Amino acid sequence: MAKLKVALVGLGAIGCSIGLGLRRTQADIEIIGHDKDPLAARQAQKISAVHRTHWNLISTCEGADVVVLSIPLPGIHDTLKAIGPYLREGCVITDTATVKAPVMDWAEELLPEGVFFVGGDPIVSVEETGSSAATGELFQGATWVICTAKGTVSEAIQLVSDLVSLLGAKPYFMDALEHDSLQAATDHLPLVMGAALLNALAGSPVLREMSKVGGRNLAHMTAPTMADVASLRDIAMLNSDNIARWLGEMEEALHQAREIIARGDRAQVEAFFAHAQESRARWLAGEQDDTPAPELRSFSFGSMFLGRMSLKRPRTDRSGKEE
Repeated sequence: MAKLKVALVGLGAIGCSIGLGLRRTQADIEIIGHDKDPLAARQAQKISAVHRTHWNLISTCEGADVVVLSIPLPGIHDTLKAIGPYLREGCVITDTATVKAPVMDWAEELLPEGVFFVGGDPIVSVEETGSSAATGELFQGATWVICTAKGTVSEAIQLVSDLVSLLGAKPYFMDALEHDSLQAATDHLPLVMGAALLNALAGSPVLREMSKVGGRNLAHMTAPTMADVASLRDIAMLNSDNIARWLGEMEEALHQAREIIARGDRAQVEAFFAHAQESRARWLAGEQDDTPAPELRSFSFGSMFLGRMSLKRPRTDRSGKEE
């Protein structure tokens, strides 16, 4: 039986970690990689994240059973548009973008009939973007959100779920709109707040002195804003309604904080920080919840092939009869 052919488009920290994670299982998978940066592609092959790379995007994806897009959000639309006509019938595409609803819409618009898209978002923290930050254990125990479109066949969904499980992650099914709202609060709002803080400090006449005494808290809070500017822009634009709503909530919270601190009310200031600590404790308790993910059938590598085969539609002759 032929190997499952997986095309990895984007060979940064996430893409290479997916490749390394799949290869460490020694499953019967052929992994072909592509990155628009030739150096990234060479490095991915050097660390054995892929079996081979191809400089041409179309050639990488043509004939693949699964295509994984681990590229910045700005490039997903054009990539789907470019590869769509060349994908074999039954191909399953998934991604790792932090915004899901727009990507799902692009897939519906651009992909041909018989090619299936299953959205994904691995909830992991990666400090750097290059392959040097990649590790085959990155997804062990992590939540991997899976978003499905109406009409997607169950075999395509199961195939992505199987691959996620093979990487050691926990598949978690969620509506794309709900995902984007929650991500706006937990991931995108901190990005905007960090950038706003830096912009506020940049206008201070004592900025030079700040740079000398600035502590780890400031560095930690603002580190995520050092991501690719185009990606930050597109996250803010493509999830604007949700981010704006949470910014409104934050504006109210900051106003209340300003009022009680300006008044110098010792008890209220203490209560302000105590409430924040309690909220964080509840959040971490939920994050560490061992509640099992939605039930999946037991993982079996053979089920990937069965799923792949059943995705192929029966051919018909001109009269409409199955050949």
